[in-house]
Amino acid sequence: MTTLQPAITVPSRRGNWILTPRSAIAAGLHGLIERSPETRLIECIGNPLAMQCLRKVLVRATGGASSIPLSDNDVLTRIKSLLRGGSPTYVILSAQPGGSAAPTPVLNGTATAVRPDLSITDEEYRSIEAGDIRAFWHSRLTKLDPIARIGFGLWCASAREYRDAIENGDPAYWNHHGFAYWEGMVRSTVVNLSVGLNKAGFRGTMRQEREKIREVGKEVARQHAKYVREDYREHYGNEKGLLSPRQIAHYHHAAFKRFGVEPDTYGGTWLKAVPDDVEFRIYGALYCHDCDSDEGYPGPGAER
Repeated sequence: MTTLQPAITVPSRRGNWILTPRSAIAAGLHGLIERSPETRLIECIGNPLAMQCLRKVLVRATGGASSIPLSDNDVLTRIKSLLRGGSPTYVILSAQPGGSAAPTPVLNGTATAVRPDLSITDEEYRSIEAGDIRAFWHSRLTKLDPIARIGFGLWCASAREYRDAIENGDPAYWNHHGFAYWEGMVRSTVVNLSVGLNKAGFRGTMRQEREKIREVGKEVARQHAKYVREDYREHYGNEKGLLSPRQIAHYHHAAFKRFGVEPDTYGGTWLKAVPDDVEFRIYGALYCHDCDSDEGYPGPGAER
């Protein structure tokens, strides 16, 4: 299956309208998409033409232009009124092998940003093995991988880089929280791991501790990639490659075990007396509001 770049489908009273940058569509598929009766290729959605595209969609969806000029806010309000659930639905267009069939819109959740293909790339694998954990999580961040919010915060080059990623990113992806909130999450993660290593018997200088944390970080990235690959293969939850809080906890536990670190060191399962599933329900949304369900996921004891 050929996966194209993310696009937006607007379900209106007159059918689905696909908005996508023309440059994002593989050249060999332009004609295929334009011949498809189910979709219409609309000109570039990227700035500064986004509102122009939405105005055109609104005109076509309502059967004609309004006699009263509409402000941008009015356009957005009317577009939302045409959408299921009142919010944009994002899709990835895919074509069957050989290009003989029309592209199929694949629903990719509701948000104000597009989540691209979440599969682990060769470049991401190379980043892990080279110990470039920042590059790995930065790549995952661009794909709107939920746990990358903290992963990138841990390994970014500077606080400024992390702040810029948050302030320039999609507010829905960051759950409408700012730098102070997510930096607090990152700091607590570092403290928890430091305490966990100490309880596991690690003793060393601050420099040695940083290096040990980097070793743990590399193993966490490796486990993340492993679980994403498995999620694609086994089709757990609702979206391929999108992990649940339970999966994320389990791969952290697996990574920590290699260093003798207790599983309750992981911030998502830090209450020993409370079952993990209860913890996920109570405060999983604090760090993973857009994670997948764990439907079909058999747990860490399954063969991998």
